[in-house]
Amino acid sequence: MAPHSNRIEMKVAKPGEETRRLRLYFLLPLVIAILITEVVPIVGVYQFTHKSVGVGGLHLRMSAIDLYNESVEQHAQALETISDILDRDNTLRNALARKDRQALLDYATALFRGMKRTYGITHLYFTGPDRVNLLRVHDPDRYGDVIDRVTTRLAERRGKNVHGVEMGPIGTFTLRVVSPLFDERSGRLLGFVELGMETPELVERLRKSLGAHAFVLIKKKFLDRKGWEEGMHAMGRAPDWDRFADYVVSSQSLAEIPTALAERIARNAMENHEDEPVIQVGVNYYRPLFLPIQDIADRNVATVALLVDISQEINTARLALSLGAVAYLAGGGLLFVFFYRLVGWVGQRVEKSQQELEQLATVDQLTGLHNRRMCYSILKAEIAHAERFGGPVSFLMLDIDHFKRVNDTYGHVAGDQVLEQLGLLLKEFVRDGDSVCRYGGEEFAVILRDADMADAASMAERLRANIEQGGFDVGGGQRLKFNVSIGVAAYPESASSIEKLIEAADTALYAAKDAGRNRISQYEKPAVRAEA
Repeated sequence: MAPHSNRIEMKVAKPGEETRRLRLYFLLPLVIAILITEVVPIVGVYQFTHKSVGVGGLHLRMSAIDLYNESVEQHAQALETISDILDRDNTLRNALARKDRQALLDYATALFRGMKRTYGITHLYFTGPDRVNLLRVHDPDRYGDVIDRVTTRLAERRGKNVHGVEMGPIGTFTLRVVSPLFDERSGRLLGFVELGMETPELVERLRKSLGAHAFVLIKKKFLDRKGWEEGMHAMGRAPDWDRFADYVVSSQSLAEIPTALAERIARNAMENHEDEPVIQVGVNYYRPLFLPIQDIADRNVATVALLVDISQEINTARLALSLGAVAYLAGGGLLFVFFYRLVGWVGQRVEKSQQELEQLATVDQLTGLHNRRMCYSILKAEIAHAERFGGPVSFLMLDIDHFKRVNDTYGHVAGDQVLEQLGLLLKEFVRDGDSVCRYGGEEFAVILRDADMADAASMAERLRANIEQGGFDVGGGQRLKFNVSIGVAAYPESASSIEKLIEAADTALYAAKDAGRNRISQYEKPAVRAEA
């Protein structure tokens, strides 16, 4: 069988590639400018400098958009994880099924406080299957209204978790995750659980990372004037609805909007171009960047205007022009060296940021294992390889039996230690070339290359026995023992696609649970009825 070491397509560029690309964009025009005839050296250097500032602005804008989107997705993944935990809480499920508002309030209040303190979650809703709100844990006096937001309607229509950014009546943005809960036996919709996180920190994070000033501009057509003005007054801000025809300023990091920026807002001219003019405020120069903000309905509801301080770049360019006027060759050489180093530094920063984002997106931070997203990518690559070269791929779904008792008895710190140590045990147990992932909560997944159902079942049984006989140190002289249940499925024996393979392993895992836990279960296809 042909080897395939580079199975996963990574988004991060190879080391130095981003730096070389940026140097190509910046330095090639500079070299051409230096080689222009001596009749127009100053003009050539000036045109290049102006061009480089504009091109840099476009790349920075793309990086800013990517950073904002990545931040939204990271927060959404965190909310999805918490939502999955709540969905499996039988106390909450039963109270929601009974529409027992008081029971929900009594049980969820402490949970919400902890989530707010630890994760910054600001909203927790429980809503009936008719979308009538049963309880806002964050505002328990408000209930009984119909929740008609896009996220809730999409979750109702799709029958699965939906997340997205939605704008409130006063122009604030909230990242929401709505989960429909179904009766496990009848499949009846019990209601919805919704988590929300206000997102001003995303803009603030973006502003700080760029060292910029930020202005959040909301389109008026999506706001009710009276409600927005009342909300601004409540937050201690002075609303100015009539200043611009199409936008209102929701927040700003400068006391006054610079005149040049205000003129562009008034003209609705908020598109970035290569020949973007800089904005001067006092002795500082700023590059304007305009980032459209979309809600879950794909509507451009707002724009974040960023003013990135490029005073150092402007002043350096002027110095380069002065040096070029005095000594053309010397000035050109110094300018080349400066931009070479500057672009190298920027390229390294961009590559480092990309690597950090990729790390956050693909690695579980507690166990150091691949996360659920990466699990899917690895499994996809393994199945593609199996289809091309032949051979099986097996998939194990492992779940800790009665893990909630560990958290309830010894605390979540002990629970995290158990998960971390189990992750280490799994990595040591599997073969070279196999992959271990944290699938979510106390569930782990193991991808076995070139292993059929029999091989996978044998390995799963050894793994189960190893865990049962071992123990995990949780500090304070305590050593816990516990069991696991494992579902086993194989490609192509159990399923013909990634989704079906995961579903088969999950079905086998539930079969192991139903059979008494602390065992493995191999997936068995349902018998096909013969036609009469």
